[in-house]
Amino acid sequence: MRLRSPSPVLLPVALFSATIAATFISASLLHHRRRFTFPANSDPAMTRAFILWLHGLGDSGPPNEPIRTFFISPEFQNTKWSFPSASSSPVSCNYGAVMPSWFDIHEIPIGAVSFTFI
Repeated sequence: MRLRSPSPVLLPVALFSATIAATFISASLLHHRRRFTFPANSDPAMTRAFILWLHGLGDSGPPNEPIRTFFISPEFQNTKWSFPSASSSPVSCNYGAVMPSWFDIHEIPIGAVSFTFI
């Protein structure tokens, strides 16, 4: 006796449901996490570390600033953060679409010869 294959609609619905469930679980776990407020670094002499956070393709710096709330360890108390934004330029792997990018990506997946610095 042969087993019938599942409906072609069933797999996408199951994947979508699993993604939504994982999103809600992650959000609820992060919501209950203790929030830490960073003191303003008014004295540059107190800065002990500097983190330069570079965003991904098509993104910009300011939306990534909340990432610093995940670094609640006391070692990050006197850390200076910078969230720059890349300039917009055509990206080859996206058919020349103009978007914020640090360099031109010629192909995906990225290999050693896949990009050119702008």
